[in-house]
Amino acid sequence: MALRKVEEGVLKKQIASQLDINICTLCRWIKNFKLHGEAGIKGKKHPGNPRKVRDDVKNCIHNMLSLSPVKYGICKKSWNGASIQKLLKEKLNIEIHPKSIYSWLRRNGIGQELIRKWTKSS
Repeated sequence: MALRKVEEGVLKKQIASQLDINICTLCRWIKNFKLHGEAGIKGKKHPGNPRKVRDDVKNCIHNMLSLSPVKYGICKKSWNGASIQKLLKEKLNIEIHPKSIYSWLRRNGIGQELIRKWTKSS
């Protein structure tokens, strides 16, 4: 879309403004397209560590957290990283550090919301 507009004669500054990107980003896209064609503007994999909590594990955690820990035989009113870790190990044979679980809960904004729900319903 942006490259097509450049070819149509629309000003780069105007295109960048419409896309809410920096004009340098647009110029880099144009340069890469001219040098490498469509392959030059496709997304690339970025190096780094893989996710610590895979999507299937996230779904499992979310499903577990929708119920009280008591339903799983855990004698607590609310979940914590250690109890989630223990259950994942028992049910799925997956080892995840409680810190990774806490980080995932915080990023997804579900930790405190669910803890309040269980303590009210218990």
